Amino acid sequence: MLGRRDVAKVAYMKKTIALVIIFCLSWMFVAFRGNAIPIDQELNLKLGQEVVLPQSQIKLTFESVLTDSRCPIDVECYWAGNAEVKLKLQRKRKITTAVLNTMERDQVVKYRSYTIRLAKLSPDRHSGKVISPNDYEVTLKINKD
Repeated sequence: MLGRRDVAKVAYMKKTIALVIIFCLSWMFVAFRGNAIPIDQELNLKLGQEVVLPQSQIKLTFESVLTDSRCPIDVECYWAGNAEVKLKLQRKRKITTAVLNTMERDQVVKYRSYTIRLAKLSPDRHSGKVISPNDYEVTLKINKD
């Protein structure tokens, strides 16, 4: 049989556990919403940056620049060149990768009910200068279908 002090200790522990659970759930909600993005606006992502698509459990990560043969802006080129960027799309445990190009015909990927368009890859290339991978940034436009 529990004494009066034991009953009070059990009640105190239950309240403490409930408060800890509420705090953790609140923190998780804020953390999850903190990197949710607006739809129908341009979004800039640095290499390795991850965002969550609104009202979904889809995480989008700018993984890498696979190739960058764009014409340097300080040179006249016959061809504009192309750059390929790799995005990781993840929903729960299922991971999909998408490769988008700066060339017009391959700038869009459809994933579930979203259309993701590569609007720009920064920085622009300059002749004789190598772009560090950490300096890359993609501008994406995301729409809900």
